[in-house]
Amino acid sequence: MAPSEHQALEDARPSSDIADPVLAGLLDELRDVNDRLQRYLAGGLVLTPPPSHADLIWPDCADDERLLTVGAAAERAGCSPDTVRRWCRVDGIGRLYGARWRVSRRRLSERIGV
Repeated sequence: MAPSEHQALEDARPSSDIADPVLAGLLDELRDVNDRLQRYLAGGLVLTPPPSHADLIWPDCADDERLLTVGAAAERAGCSPDTVRRWCRVDGIGRLYGARWRVSRRRLSERIGV
């Protein structure tokens, strides 16, 4: 992004001043992406590549070594089991096997930044 374009984005009105909620949301997203890009270019942000197809496949069995119980995941993350269940539903770090959640070790590590 050229310096004048970068300055124009920073000089833009705050999204809270924009009446159109869709436009305001897009402007907020653009600012977030611009911030991440600037930190990446400055060397302060490490971006991870997207997962390979193999990483997207869930194990067939709930007792697979790549999976954790909700309790074990909560202990590892330092949070409550309810929080882990919410992450499973909202962020996709877990999957239901029967009536019980199992949490991907890899996805949990990405979620908590370890």
